[in-house]
Amino acid sequence: MTKKDARSSIRASIETTSSSILGSGDNNGNNSPTSKRKCVKKEFNNTELSAVENYKKKLEEHKDFLHESMTKFLNSLYDELENSRVNLEASCVRSLQRYGDSIKKLESLKNQNMESSLKLQKMQNMIQKFSDKITQV
Repeated sequence: MTKKDARSSIRASIETTSSSILGSGDNNGNNSPTSKRKCVKKEFNNTELSAVENYKKKLEEHKDFLHESMTKFLNSLYDELENSRVNLEASCVRSLQRYGDSIKKLESLKNQNMESSLKLQKMQNMIQKFSDKITQV
C-alpha cells in the first residue's frame, strides 16, 4: 500500500467516523421526534429563528473544524508511523550488517585457529622426532 493509498483510506475512515459522531442529519434513530408518541410543533418568531440559524451555522463550522482537526491529527500520526517504520527498517539493516560482519570475523578466527593448530601439531611432531633421535643416541 502506497502512502497515497493509505492517506486516502484514512480520509475515508475519518469521513465515516466524523459522520457517525456528528450525525448525518437524518433522524432515523429512536430519539427522532417521529418515534415519540406526539411531536409538539411550535411556531418560532423571527428572533428565535435567527438564533436557531446561528446555532446551525456554528454547528456546521465546528463540524468542519473537527473534521479538519481529525484529518491533520491522523495525517501527522501516519507521518510519525511512517518515520518510525523507516527508522526501524534502517536499524534492522544495520543489525543484519553487523551480524554478517560478526560471522565473517568468527570464520576468520576459526581459520586462524585451525592454522595455529596445524602449526602446533607440526611443532609437536618435530619435537617428538627430535626427542626420539636423542633417546636413540
